[in-house]
Amino acid sequence: MKKTIIFCAGAPLAYVDKVKDVQFPILVGVDGGTKILIEAGYTLDFAIGDFDSTIVPQAKEVIVLPTKKDDTDLQYALYTVLSQFHLDDIEEVIVLGALGGGRLDHLLCNIWLAFDVKLEKWFPKLHLVDEKNSASFYLPGTYSLQKEEHKKYLSFILMSPVKHLSLSGVEYPLDKKSYDRPRSLISNEFLENDMTFSFETGLICVMQTID
Repeated sequence: MKKTIIFCAGAPLAYVDKVKDVQFPILVGVDGGTKILIEAGYTLDFAIGDFDSTIVPQAKEVIVLPTKKDDTDLQYALYTVLSQFHLDDIEEVIVLGALGGGRLDHLLCNIWLAFDVKLEKWFPKLHLVDEKNSASFYLPGTYSLQKEEHKKYLSFILMSPVKHLSLSGVEYPLDKKSYDRPRSLISNEFLENDMTFSFETGLICVMQTID
């Protein structure tokens, strides 16, 4: 049975209600995210962080990081936990609290996880989620995408040059449009409950958002 790993960072909008949608998840509290999960009544499989602003929590496995380090607590948690699982045994990797919290540098760092060579094989399964936004990463191919409940807008963030991008089933379709540099194509909308997109080269972050 494939499992879902949920990482919870410490942003105020961690959206822990998402945990209820997942059956038998592996829960990872990341620094301040440990407190958020515990206060929501969950038992942690892992607690990872420097815990410089909170007490060290209880979990099945606790890893205390130094305060001075090259990687963020979330990066270290992803490297450490994902290394213990085979790619085919994991359905998806959900990260809560990575899209908000007020620090723009943290937000950009988390989006740039898609370029982290240590996570390269994992990022097609990586989903960053909060109460109002979701972000997923795609390599070249053809995909069918479902509209998420209450999410109005659909945006395609081209994180590299992209060749022959096509969008169908949306308000603003494209037919094999190429872009020679990164570009943000935001505020598109589903015409129905699903849409299809494809592209031949590049890397795309797809976001669904609430107005």
